[in-house]
Amino acid sequence: MNYFKQIKAFYSRQLINPLASPDVSLWHALMYQSNALGWPTEFNVPMSTLCIYTGLSTSAVKRSRNNLATGGLIKWHQRKGRASASYSLVALYEPQSEPQGAPQPAPQSAPQPAPQSGPIHKHKTENDIYSASAATARERDGMDAVPPPSPPESPGLAQAAQCYEANIGPLPRYVGERLMYWLDELNLDLVCEAIHRAASANARSWNYAEKILTSWRDAGVRTVDVARMEHSGRRGPAGPVSGRHTGTAPHRETAQEAFLRIAREEAARDQG
Repeated sequence: MNYFKQIKAFYSRQLINPLASPDVSLWHALMYQSNALGWPTEFNVPMSTLCIYTGLSTSAVKRSRNNLATGGLIKWHQRKGRASASYSLVALYEPQSEPQGAPQPAPQSAPQPAPQSGPIHKHKTENDIYSASAATARERDGMDAVPPPSPPESPGLAQAAQCYEANIGPLPRYVGERLMYWLDELNLDLVCEAIHRAASANARSWNYAEKILTSWRDAGVRTVDVARMEHSGRRGPAGPVSGRHTGTAPHRETAQEAFLRIAREEAARDQG
């Protein structure tokens, strides 16, 4: 399977049939695991590993798994006993068969052994995140012998990744891709602010931070100052009244406060 073509086809599909954020997180986690194993036809992943990769609860992973299977993006089956489930990814792009005519046998005779060793070794050294065993498996099975090229790095990605690891935890590959999206959609300051708020709310997951970023994008928030003003209640539409009457004007819940309250309640239900 070609990693780059699969990612491109997935996001083209998102424009037509968008998936929920938990479903996207699980799909990326399965893509990462399959890539790390050398694109096997079928592979096993423990539920605990998927929970760590996605930041989702067990019940949320099961719901997203069923959604992906219903949408035709993955196939899975539960093995006997307490063994982990088996998964297989569905290719979302059309494999292109390259023309192989008469000119092919001629250059394949003598010159083949000499140039073949150098390029393969070069790709292995440039992509040290792939183990030698995974590369050998790809070559043996006739799959992608060369790991896909890394996507171009967005400005501020290193700072955003450092902020994520300092406040939430190790950075999975799919979260790095989402960070690049939000850096282009908003900016570095807002991305780091959302991560800080997720950590302050004791909801250390990417899904929580991404919900904050989505609400800011939909509300037209483009600076940290505006986001903090809305959070402190100095702007935004009035929400339900909170607190008791004390002689001063009662505090009204802002849109941002309502969003954070609902997100915390959803996170508590998932953990429960």
